[in-house]
Amino acid sequence: MIVVVVVLALVALLLLAASLVLRRRLAAQRGLTQSSLDRANTLADELSATSTDLAGVRTELAGVQAALDTAQTELAAVQAELTGAQAELVDVRNARSAAESEARTLRRATPLDPEVLWSLERSRSERTWRVSVAPSPEVRSTLADAPNPLVEALQIELDATREEVGTVVSLDAELPATVTAAGSLLTLRVAQELLATVVRRAEETVLRVRADGGDVVITVEATDENGERVVVEVLDLPASERVEQTEHGAVVHGVVLPD
Repeated sequence: MIVVVVVLALVALLLLAASLVLRRRLAAQRGLTQSSLDRANTLADELSATSTDLAGVRTELAGVQAALDTAQTELAAVQAELTGAQAELVDVRNARSAAESEARTLRRATPLDPEVLWSLERSRSERTWRVSVAPSPEVRSTLADAPNPLVEALQIELDATREEVGTVVSLDAELPATVTAAGSLLTLRVAQELLATVVRRAEETVLRVRADGGDVVITVEATDENGERVVVEVLDLPASERVEQTEHGAVVHGVVLPD
């Protein structure tokens, strides 16, 4: 009987020991499992954050690509404009070369030298300044050093006319410095003759001279003491392709070279 009790006690101790070992193993296994779960959750969080970062990078990359596409489009437009501007520049240079060639041909075709005639006309304008405008004969005009001698010569003519007639005479001129010598001479002489038809009948006269493409447009606006328009008389000129008379002045054709 005692032996049986002892055996049963040993068996109970063994079962208790086995139970404790099993509980420890289960606890350890649960710890490992929880650790694995925690690590898996951490990896999932990191993966989610990485995915979010990747999505942001993709969005930024799409924005950079869109900006690059816009820049390429603008560059293509600028290149197209540059090509157009270069083509226009070539056209202008060709037109200027053609005009200069035509001018040389005209000079060779006529015994008259426009450069010489224009130089003589400038000398006459200088003399007009000294005789009719300058405070004393020793004072030289600014004609010789003027950036645009034609405009300066026109001003001298109007100043001399004002001194002679005693009425209001003014100049409104916008001309490039590329008017040819022949064109300058024609413009000045036509303006002189047009003014002569009105200044003695007018109280106020304005001479307007403008470049219009390759032409010079001359307009005389004159009014009498009653504010009525004074009619510009038609000049007695032969038929000409170069000078065209208008209702209020004249047009000198093809005398402005391209810039």
